[in-house]
Amino acid sequence: MKVSPDVARESNSVHLNCESPADVTVFQCHFYANGEKYKDIKLSSSCDLNLTGAEVLLWTGLKSPVSLHIGCFYTIDVSGVNKPSDHSPPVTLTILDALIKPIMSVDDSSDQISISCLIPESVRTDVTCNLYTEDGPLTHRRHSQRTQSGEHHCLFYISLSEIFTHKQTVNKHLSCDYSVRTDPEMNLISPRSDLFTITAPSTNTTSQTTTAAMTSDAVSTTVNTTNTRAIVA
Repeated sequence: MKVSPDVARESNSVHLNCESPADVTVFQCHFYANGEKYKDIKLSSSCDLNLTGAEVLLWTGLKSPVSLHIGCFYTIDVSGVNKPSDHSPPVTLTILDALIKPIMSVDDSSDQISISCLIPESVRTDVTCNLYTEDGPLTHRRHSQRTQSGEHHCLFYISLSEIFTHKQTVNKHLSCDYSVRTDPEMNLISPRSDLFTITAPSTNTTSQTTTAAMTSDAVSTTVNTTNTRAIVA
């Protein structure tokens, strides 16, 4: 079973092909989706189907964005009886038109910040994620990965100094999005996640240290002056 492309928009054409051995004369090919081997089957004597993404959704009764599994089998005529072949391994077809925004979570408990851009479960294909502040995109791009628990996300590691490039800035607003290639030269981009506000490292410690040092110097100067006067007297 082959599908091309494996990621498509509703307006794109999708080609399905149920391959059979070259020495077999096929009577008919049967295509089905999501394991429904005996329901809503599409037939083709040529073993090829050309559908738009919208027609695939209509066939399966699903809504975009969605990833579905398509399988097939063929039949041959044996003495007037249609004999079915084994079923093909399923292939995944993803139909995307309006992407759902990701969910961003941030661990800023240390100087090295960990940022997760969680991709909706309906998007099973690999994606590319981007990270932003209100000033524009950061020079970080990540390909998605799956955790052991099955979550689909992009993971960023970034230092505070990369976010706070100007010392006078107190807060920065982070967000992320993801993109999916649906055509050789076209990417479909999701809405951005909700904003996460991160605060610049506090300078109180530095100020307190400086003040303490100045106070210590002043006390030392006073003591030295007093001792000098006592000696003169």
